[in-house]
Amino acid sequence: MSKSVAEGPGRCPRCSDRVYAAKEVVCEGQKWHKTCFGCKDCGKKLDSITCNSHDAEIYCKGCYGKYYGPKGYDQRLTITFCIDVFTQLHTMPLKIAEAARCPRCNDRVYAAEEISGAGSKWHKKCFSCKDCRKKLDSTNCSDNNGEIYCKTCHGKNFGPKGYGFGGGAGALTRTQ
Repeated sequence: MSKSVAEGPGRCPRCSDRVYAAKEVVCEGQKWHKTCFGCKDCGKKLDSITCNSHDAEIYCKGCYGKYYGPKGYDQRLTITFCIDVFTQLHTMPLKIAEAARCPRCNDRVYAAEEISGAGSKWHKKCFSCKDCRKKLDSTNCSDNNGEIYCKTCHGKNFGPKGYGFGGGAGALTRTQ
């Protein structure tokens, strides 16, 4: 077979055989067999992200850099600089945001278990009335001095006191 026919359209640049649609990979306008689509130097299988081409040949990023990347005295300084920056970035202490503390149990409250109320962040299990331990939500929660109560206990502890102030049924009892 002549060289011009082997390099014609629809032929794999590596093996010169015809490439059919079921087994083709396209890179920079050339069709390759999936089995031939590997680094020319090391043979590593490639994909569209790891492929680098030069003069109708394909290379992995490492081999491409070895043959066609920057060379010379300055290259060594660049690599040393990059290693120094990498080392500095990975040895710097991380500043992690301190999680809020639950007012009831004083443990850390993370976003997955957080309920806000009375100006603080609470655990879901701790978000209950201080007196009767009834589970609360934003509709039945009252606060006083940083503690949360259900409406009933809040009224009982901090509501108005005295004659006629809503003791409710049984508040006025007959004495004999």
